[in-house]
Order: sequence, then structure tokens, then C-alpha cells
Amino acid sequence: METNAAIVASGKDAYLVYDALDPVVARDVFNELVASDAWVEMEHHGGTVPRLVQVQAKRDNDGWMPLYRHPQDRFIEPVQFSSLITRVAQVASTIVGHELNHVLIQQYRSGRDYISEHADKTIDLIPNTSIVNVSIGDVRELIFREKERSPSRLKQTFELPHNSMLVMGLDTNATYLHGIKRRPDKGIRVSLTFRACGTFINGAHTLIYGLGSSAKLKHSPRTIATSIFS
Repeated sequence: METNAAIVASGKDAYLVYDALDPVVARDVFNELVASDAWVEMEHHGGTVPRLVQVQAKRDNDGWMPLYRHPQDRFIEPVQFSSLITRVAQVASTIVGHELNHVLIQQYRSGRDYISEHADKTIDLIPNTSIVNVSIGDVRELIFREKERSPSRLKQTFELPHNSMLVMGLDTNATYLHGIKRRPDKGIRVSLTFRACGTFINGAHTLIYGLGSSAKLKHSPRTIATSIFS
């Protein structure tokens, strides 16, 4: 497995895998997603984020779906993993050694689209799992920056090439912020962020159970508060 030495040298649980997917699969995923009519504009704090998004999740036979509460003003309904997304999830799961049941897909339409430095919310994530980001399309630069506010605050910037897979453990997420820089000369990049979620909601969005809920068991869920997705 080929990795990014700078991140490994930091002592944190993150690395970069090159040529992660079969090239034909990578091409097909890119073409299918870019042509998809499922893209929506996501709003946060009343403003539109500078990228398009869609969400897929692996529902069980009773219609319960994994929940990841990324910051948003309006809950985006996940659809069931497509056959191609299932193939990507299987590759990613093999690399990290555990199941991945939720994916946030984002389209950076040009180099003007970006994501600010942030850390992922972990309330719904299974402990000791990894967050996996698959990059397909044009190369973009990612920043890792230590959260501590000090003169020696470490910053690392590196490229995410086409068909690469960034694996980020929860230790890295707890220590570093990460973000995608603006690059006006760049074209379309599709980003697929897979997670192992341990919180679940029903299809009507009325019941919840699991890690991110006071109700831990499926047979005794609790009613969802209207503010749960904020």
C-alpha cells in the first residue's frame, strides 16, 4: 500500500492510497455521478455551501438507515447505495478492515468550490473506525492543520490525485482540521466520504436509536426531536 509519508510521520492514523479503484470503476463512478440529477445545494447557517452534495446510505431490510449529522440547515434524504457505490464501499472497507455504511458525496464543480477547514462530527461514528475519502476527477489540494493555537501549529498541504483514497482515523480528526483549498484553474472533482455510522433512523425520520441517541437498541427507539439534524 502506497502512503503519504508526511502524514504517517506525524504519528496520526491517516494515510493516502493511490490508484485505489479499478480505473474503469473510477471512470464509471465519475461519469455516473456527474450526470446524476440527485445533486442538491446544501445550506448551512442560511447560506449555500460552495459545492453540490448528495447522500447515500446502506439501509437494512426494515428501512432503518445510518445517520451522519453533518452541519446543514435541511436534512438531505439518503438514497440506498447504488451498485457502483457499493463496489467503492467494498474496496474502501477492505482497506480499513471494517464496514462503511454511509457516504456523503460532494461535487466540486470547479476550482472555485472548496470546503473550509473543519473537523468531522463524531457523535454518530463507531469508535476506532476510519473516515475514508475517495477523490475522483481533477487534483485538489488538502490542508491538515493542528487545532492548537500556537506559533508551532503544524500545517501540511498535499495533493489528492484522481482515484486516490484518503484514510483518516478518529485520532487525526481529533487533532487536526482539514479542508480543500480554492484553486481557480481546476476542473470537476467528485469526493466520496465514507463513514461507519452507529446511529440509525427510520424511513419516516420519526425514530432513532444507536450511538448518537439515548435509546441504544433497535427494539426500543426514541422519538426524534425536530432539532436533531442541526
